[in-house]
Amino acid sequence: MGSYPPNNQKQWCNILKKLGFKENYRVGIGGHAKKFFHPEKHSSNYRVQPDFIIIQNKMYKQMSQKIVKELAFWGISKEDVQKCC
Repeated sequence: MGSYPPNNQKQWCNILKKLGFKENYRVGIGGHAKKFFHPEKHSSNYRVQPDFIIIQNKMYKQMSQKIVKELAFWGISKEDVQKCC
């Protein structure tokens, strides 16, 4: 892949799967957004970050940076995300 942070939905889906997240297929209608959860880990603060991550179809740089910050609640660092890129 090569770019950090990833800039589209497909790259983020592949990275989250490499980090151990599972896709919840029974969410929403169509392919506009995808919902991922981790079967073993949970968010450290559920009031700030629930136990799932939503990946939008249209990605912007700010959204990618927000996802990297959300992953910190699971104990996943920026370096871990960069290794999966």
